[in-house]
Amino acid sequence: MAQRGFGTQTFGSTPVPVFGTTLGAAVNPTPDFYTGQLGAGSNPSSARINLSVAYQFRGGDHVVIGASNSFTQGTTTPPDGGTIQEVLSASDYVVTGLNRKHAAGEYVILALPCSQIQIQTPAANTGSAYLAEDNTAGVNSPTLIAEIPKSSLLPPYTLPQGAGGNINAVETQKLWLDGTSGDKFTPSLLTI
Repeated sequence: MAQRGFGTQTFGSTPVPVFGTTLGAAVNPTPDFYTGQLGAGSNPSSARINLSVAYQFRGGDHVVIGASNSFTQGTTTPPDGGTIQEVLSASDYVVTGLNRKHAAGEYVILALPCSQIQIQTPAANTGSAYLAEDNTAGVNSPTLIAEIPKSSLLPPYTLPQGAGGNINAVETQKLWLDGTSGDKFTPSLLTI
């Protein structure tokens, strides 16, 4: 088993992915040299992505990229997927396998099945955090999973609850948080 941390993050004015950030610049994948195409029947594309803030993706990570509405339940425009091939810096990566162009501000989210996630919210926060399975995260979200109270005395919120051992039971790309702008959270995950 391996624990993987992502550092302390700050809530903005809208829900955020638990394991992701946004593009700092537009992305144009390079098409297959032989077919001139992206997607099925072509060699995987290659693209350099620049993130709006430094983030802890690693080589080999699968990521999904899309506008916020791509992550709503029942969407007709699913996110695009690719694999981190090279880490150039904490905010620059080479990704292969993307099938379309992407605009600055679209989300880049880790898509990794794992056995458990943990979210710590410090007592200094002004309110609770709301965990949901899509970008509607908030107190009234139809996909609300849990309200995570602020506290340094409680152990981190854990999904699934209890002991680990559930192999690949949680999909990181389906976890979003909402909280008071400026409040903080620290996510981590456990892989088997």
